[in-house]
Amino acid sequence: MRFFKALSFFFKMLFSKSFFESVEKAAAGRLCDPAVVFSILQRDGRFVDFLMDDLADIPDSSVGAVARTVHDGCRKTLKDYAVFEPVRAEEERSEITVEEGFDPNRIRLSGSISGEPPFKGVLIHHGWALKEAKFPVSLAGGNAVVPAEVEID
Repeated sequence: MRFFKALSFFFKMLFSKSFFESVEKAAAGRLCDPAVVFSILQRDGRFVDFLMDDLADIPDSSVGAVARTVHDGCRKTLKDYAVFEPVRAEEERSEITVEEGFDPNRIRLSGSISGEPPFKGVLIHHGWALKEAKFPVSLAGGNAVVPAEVEID
């Protein structure tokens, strides 16, 4: 079975440039082009526009109103395309123990740190881990995250 699947992939890679590029990305560990994520966040929540605009001269009340729209759209995107789970299951503000051999990519210590684990402390934020992501592999139109808009009279 695996042989026939490999053979079919060979011919598909030979005759389909987009499939070949997808397999190349997967082999390089890049299953999703980062432009795809930004494009979808832009489409749903105007994320790139919001972060790239200079807000220095805009009143806080206006920024707050826009932030709610951006938040709602980007939150929808995350719910549609990704599944997150807390790094720590305990309630925030609860006392926890960080055992020896903890992963510093999953737990960041702050405060007065001395000695060796185990450490006792208060969980300030439970953290988020990406459990699943299902973004498309690439954009149909290349890497244009936000296409230029032209109004024709």
